[in-house]
Amino acid sequence: MYVNYSLPPFSKFSSVTTTSDASICRGIRVSIDKNKGKVSVRPKRSLLLQFEDLAEKVDWLELSLELSKSDWLSCRTIFLRYRAKSSKMMKVHPALRFSYKNGFYDHFADDAHQMDVASLEYTSSFSLSRGLLTDVKCISLHLFFESRDNLFELDDLVLSGIK
Repeated sequence: MYVNYSLPPFSKFSSVTTTSDASICRGIRVSIDKNKGKVSVRPKRSLLLQFEDLAEKVDWLELSLELSKSDWLSCRTIFLRYRAKSSKMMKVHPALRFSYKNGFYDHFADDAHQMDVASLEYTSSFSLSRGLLTDVKCISLHLFFESRDNLFELDDLVLSGIK
C-alpha cells in the first residue's frame, strides 16, 4: 500500500517576506532563525525562495511541509523526490521531523543535496522503525538550507510512502 503527497499548485501559495516564520500555504511554512536575515517567497511557475541579508551565524533556514500523521505513521519507508536549482552553489539537507510531547527528532537523509544553477532532480529515502514512530504527535518534511544569500527555486516535490 502507498501514501503520496504532491505540492499544491503554486497559485495557492502566498507571497511573503519574513525575518522569522511564515505560513505560505496550508501546512507549508518557511522559517529562519529570528532576525538573522530575511526570506522572501514568490510563487510563479515555480516556488522562489530568496534568502537575503543573512547573519554570519544562522542556526536554521528551512521550508517545512506538515504531513497527515495517520497516513504516514504506518509507512516503513518514505521516498522524497524534488526538482530544484539555486542561483549559487548550495547544500540542502532533507529531514523528516517527528514531534513528540516533549520535543522533536530530526531524521536526516543520508546525504545532503548539492545544487547550483542547473535544475535537477534530487532524491532521498528514509527508513522508519517502530521505535521512531512510537508516541509521535506530528510528522513533517523539512528542507534545511545552507546559510548564505541565495535564490532557491523549487519546481516540483513529491513524497511517497510504502506501508
